[in-house]
Amino acid sequence: MKLTKERKIYAGLFLVALCALVGDQVFSGPSAASAADTDPVASATVHTAAPAVTQHSAIINQLAQRLRTLDHDEALSASAVSDPFKLSKSWESASDGPTDNRVWAFNQRHHLTAVMVSGARGGSAIIDGDLVRVGQSLEGFKLIEVSTRSATFECNKQIARLTLTDN
Repeated sequence: MKLTKERKIYAGLFLVALCALVGDQVFSGPSAASAADTDPVASATVHTAAPAVTQHSAIINQLAQRLRTLDHDEALSASAVSDPFKLSKSWESASDGPTDNRVWAFNQRHHLTAVMVSGARGGSAIIDGDLVRVGQSLEGFKLIEVSTRSATFECNKQIARLTLTDN
């Protein structure tokens, strides 16, 4: 059997791996251990479980005692605590804002191209290339009036008005 260059490389790699295995077992092999210490996590859990539960309940008792002392010293009552889920006054007064923003956003998104006023039917408007008649809705806004230069929409008692632009 002739040793080719490829076989020499494989043999060299095999010898290096064998030397590494022998060196690992000789110099850093398993330390002396007894059969009782095979699972240090389980033995630590068994030995410390009872003190941990006792310590945990002691902490809970200390916390409960501190809360009772605080309640007594501060004269706290459940009725004096506000509802954490209730909106603050500043948010309630700003509740009209999102509706105004909705009107503003509606005016920004849509473009009035043409109007057709008719007496009996109220008229129609071409908005973003679509025909909308009085009484029809666009994004929740109902077309309520068409004049010679504008279209008026209403949503939740808020008025949005689109006007013709000179382009």
